[in-house]
Amino acid sequence: MRRIERIWTSILRASTVRSTRRSVGCASHPTPCYFSGVNTMTRLQMQPAAWLTSFGDRTVELVCGALQAEWGVFFLLDENIAGYGYRSRGAPVDLPLQYVAQDIELHDPLHPRRLASGKRRFTTIFDPSLFADPRSRNDQQHFWAFLQSFGARDAAEMTFWNGRRPIGGVSLIWRNKTSRCRDLALAASLQSYVEFNLLAACGGLPAHASTPASTSTDELTPREHQIADLVCRGYTNGEIAKLLGISLATVKTHLLHVFNKTDVNNRAALARYMSLRVTG
Repeated sequence: MRRIERIWTSILRASTVRSTRRSVGCASHPTPCYFSGVNTMTRLQMQPAAWLTSFGDRTVELVCGALQAEWGVFFLLDENIAGYGYRSRGAPVDLPLQYVAQDIELHDPLHPRRLASGKRRFTTIFDPSLFADPRSRNDQQHFWAFLQSFGARDAAEMTFWNGRRPIGGVSLIWRNKTSRCRDLALAASLQSYVEFNLLAACGGLPAHASTPASTSTDELTPREHQIADLVCRGYTNGEIAKLLGISLATVKTHLLHVFNKTDVNNRAALARYMSLRVTG
C-alpha cells in the first residue's frame, strides 16, 4: 500500500500538464487538485457536464502521463455499452472519423463490448487472448493495421467497472518504441484509482434520466447526425469543418438546425440529449 501511495504522490506532482482539448460547450471550471480535492460542495456548485469534462480531461492526462502514452481518449459508457463524454489528448482529429467511416468497430478487439464478458480492466493489443482463434486473429490484425496507419506502435484499453457493468474507460496509443503499457502493476494501480474516484464522484456513473420527450433524432439529416456526433465527441466547429471538408459557416448552420430539432441551446445539452436517446 505504501508503494502505491508513493506512486500516486509522484504522479500527482507530475500531472500538471494543461488539457489539450476544450470543454464541450461549457466554461472551464478550475478544481483545486485532481480527484480528492474536488469536494462535495465544489461538485454541487458545478454543472454535471462541466464537472465530468474536467474529470475526463484530468483522467486522460494522468493515465497518459503515467504510462507515457502519446494519445489517449477518456469516455463514459451507458447501459448499452455505448460511448459518450469523450475527452481526447493528443490523438489526430481524423482518427475517430476514419474509425467510423471504415467500420473499424466491427474488428476492434479492444472495444468495451468485447472486453465486457471477461471483465477486463487493462488489455493490450498484443494480449494472446485477443487472437485465440482465426476470426479474432483476423480482427486483431485488421484493427492493428488501422492503428499503424496513424503511426501507432502499441495500444491498450483501460476499463472502469461498477460491479459487473463497464461504465467508462481510457483508450491508449503509443507512438514510441519504448512504452510503459507493459508495466501491468502500474496500469492496474491506475485503473483501480480512477475507478474508485469515478464511482465515488458519480455514484456509479452519470445519472441518466428518462428519454427526452423532444423531437426524435430520427428527424436529423445524415449530415446533421454526423455533426452532432462529432460535437458530442468534443470537436470544435473549426475541427468539424476541416474533417468534413465544409465551411465553418455551413457547420454553424447545421448545428443550429440540430439545436432547433433537439430543443437544446448548447453543446453540453446536446451531448446529454444524444446520450439519453441512446439509453432511452
